[in-house]
Amino acid sequence: MSIHDEFVKYPMGKIGKGGWCDSCGRFNARYVCVHALVVRGGKMLMIERKLDPMKGWWALPAGYLAWDETVEEGVLRELAEETGLEGRVKGLLGVYSAVDRDEDGRQNIAITYVVEVDEEQTARAGDDAERVEWFDLKELPEKIAFDHRQMIEDIGRI
Repeated sequence: MSIHDEFVKYPMGKIGKGGWCDSCGRFNARYVCVHALVVRGGKMLMIERKLDPMKGWWALPAGYLAWDETVEEGVLRELAEETGLEGRVKGLLGVYSAVDRDEDGRQNIAITYVVEVDEEQTARAGDDAERVEWFDLKELPEKIAFDHRQMIEDIGRI
């Protein structure tokens, strides 16, 4: 089967389940993202997304897990890159793997941690964050990206 046949069989160049990409040699697998859920003084830390997908929507500090780092290292790196804050992992909130959790069809798997930051630190937008803001848990923004609202709701269950 040629590469062209694969594109016809799997729209937008998707690789069939259990298949290998003829171009890059990678196996058909889902990407892993790490998310930091930070609550301090009854307020939730969120970033306004600077880039698509969902540019302008509010989200938890998050990003792709890099090679050669643990998920705990990755979540703290993403928190620092997007907010300038240094944190400590308190515990695992959950793993979010619904195949429709990303509107663009990427099927990313999210590993979400509860992260603690010290009071004296000041958050600042960095990396792909347009703004950083602490929201009262009872007054969250209407436009929350992806399935992050579910993650926020789940914090009340632990």
